[in-house]
Amino acid sequence: MESKSEHVLKLSSEIIDDIELSRLDAQSILLKTTRLARYIDNSEIREWLKLEMQGYNSRSEISLKYMSKTGRWTDKKEKKGYWIPLSQIEATIEIETEKLKQFQIPNLSGDMALLVSNSVSGSLNKTSGAIGKLGGVKSRVISLIHDFATNVFITAP
Repeated sequence: MESKSEHVLKLSSEIIDDIELSRLDAQSILLKTTRLARYIDNSEIREWLKLEMQGYNSRSEISLKYMSKTGRWTDKKEKKGYWIPLSQIEATIEIETEKLKQFQIPNLSGDMALLVSNSVSGSLNKTSGAIGKLGGVKSRVISLIHDFATNVFITAP
């Protein structure tokens, strides 16, 4: 039977590999990292990962801290941002990506052509902007998890 420190070392190494080799989806990585945070008794990371799985709130200092660290604010002054869990962000990225694939500029002529073309272009820009912003949030979350697992691996006894 392996010791606690051996298990921590193995688990942190697995998480690093899972991220670098794209072996698991984000939700599975969150769950695995929660186990690692529990093993090393890191309450801040555990609370943050819980927020990533269940959604953020405006009452917790940790929540507000990680809203900034993960780039979730759309308007920090107004307390507007992506408060949703990471799994919902992933699902929204998939939906918006599919929507983007469906966009087509209709073959029109005359006065309506410019109006329709501008409308479709605006929708395309909005959809691709949302994908970019949400993709950035997901990337930051995975990057923070990778940093955490790497630090645990390096400092494991």
